[in-house]
Amino acid sequence: MFVVIWSTLKKIFRIRKTLFAFLIPLLLIPIPAKIGTPEAKCAYVLLLMACFWLMEIMPLAVTALIPVVFLPLFGILSTDETCKIYMKEINMIFLGSLIAATAVEHCNLHNRLALRILLLVGTSPRWLMLGFMLTTVLLVSVIPMEKMTDRKLSMASVTTDPIEQDSRSKEEKNLRKALFMGVCYSANIGGTGTLTGTTPNLILKGQIDDDFKDYSKLTFASWMLFNIPGTILCVILAWAWLQILFMRQCGKDKKNSNDSVKTIIEKNYKDLGSITFHEAAVLVLFIILLILWFCRDPGFMPGWGVALSGEENKTFLKDAIPAIAIVLLLFVIPARPMEPETSPPLLEWKIAQQNVSWGVILLLGGGFALAEGTTRSGLSFWLGDQLAVLQALSAEVVVLIVCLIALTLTEVASNTATATIMMPVLSNLAEAVGIHPIKIMMPVAMCCSYAFILPVATAPNAIVFEAAPLTQTEMALPGFIMKLLCLSVSMLMIHTIGNPIFKMDVPISTNSTLGY
Repeated sequence: MFVVIWSTLKKIFRIRKTLFAFLIPLLLIPIPAKIGTPEAKCAYVLLLMACFWLMEIMPLAVTALIPVVFLPLFGILSTDETCKIYMKEINMIFLGSLIAATAVEHCNLHNRLALRILLLVGTSPRWLMLGFMLTTVLLVSVIPMEKMTDRKLSMASVTTDPIEQDSRSKEEKNLRKALFMGVCYSANIGGTGTLTGTTPNLILKGQIDDDFKDYSKLTFASWMLFNIPGTILCVILAWAWLQILFMRQCGKDKKNSNDSVKTIIEKNYKDLGSITFHEAAVLVLFIILLILWFCRDPGFMPGWGVALSGEENKTFLKDAIPAIAIVLLLFVIPARPMEPETSPPLLEWKIAQQNVSWGVILLLGGGFALAEGTTRSGLSFWLGDQLAVLQALSAEVVVLIVCLIALTLTEVASNTATATIMMPVLSNLAEAVGIHPIKIMMPVAMCCSYAFILPVATAPNAIVFEAAPLTQTEMALPGFIMKLLCLSVSMLMIHTIGNPIFKMDVPISTNSTLGY
């Protein structure tokens, strides 16, 4: 009996962190539930963090993120007020998405999803390219582009290299170029699909939050409703354009070659083995995160943000809450629940430290600092006034002109730098020419990601240029046409579905000098 008890106690001791992670919040909940005062609610957060820190249930840096979830939920501080003590709320969202993306990569879930989609789409050259493009758009839309592009291009290389080893005919070289350029285009386009897909989206969101205090039409849900149709259309056009440019030179599909590619993909998928609890848990948490982001303020119905804080305080609870809440769970839930005493969590802190793109967060923060500086100094107002001569033109022509400027600038500067420079100026230009800010800023944010011409424009371009390999002419001419196609789609979207989604005919209040 003593041996059994001792063995049980040892097992409990080994899983004490996981047990305490769920028991402590439950044991402390009577404090805010029974007393209900702001002091009691704050005491709950204080005691929770103290227990987690003392027992080292999670890494200390992760425990420090607990207030981002609980202080807004308890009505003590708004999400913005809480996050600004750490960083801007939009930076906190991006941090959460990067850590969640690291968990997806760590458990190899992204490869499983990509290979599965390729098997479903087919392995003839044309369908294989579409499969690569669709999987790239899907992954980059939900996982920041900075983390996913090189992985997808590596997979394309694995699939096409065996073909080139057998023969280096012109047809097969064209197929390789088409596959790599398809992934490159899809990576750049896919980042526009969701708010966290790439940094220009977050810069636009941050500028709107700063300049229009009570304006809440630009949410995760409204972003997806507006941009996903355009993203799909751009990818279809890219696929059709590459068909015309390269695939018509590849001749008819060769059954032996198709079977060989299918065998390679099936082998890679089989090597992954059966889906593990680790992968399933990360997938479920990621889906929950996307649902919570979408449902906070979907626009067409009251979201959970309104349900918890009321219509008058609908911006009190924001998207950083689910982002950080999911991150906390990643560091608590064991990857192997049947072996809790020896199992690591779904994501370990050392993995996050090594793989999260911390530099991108600093880059985003620097961009916001620069944008704030241009506003405080009056530079953005001065530049906006210089462009006021455009007020003689129609709104459509003004939007087209600034989009062309963005398309040009993003080829020689990073998309983050382009958005950082242009967004404060466009915010003031909107007032000068009498155009709704979303109408002029949203297409420009999209155009910042449409860099297809120069290898130095984006990381996907640089990787493709070397890996395909391509000449400057082979990349520039198709890229120029692709930019025009994507620009046309952006113009179409903002002038059709933009108004019903963002209510651009309704006056909005602002905390700046802008008046609508």
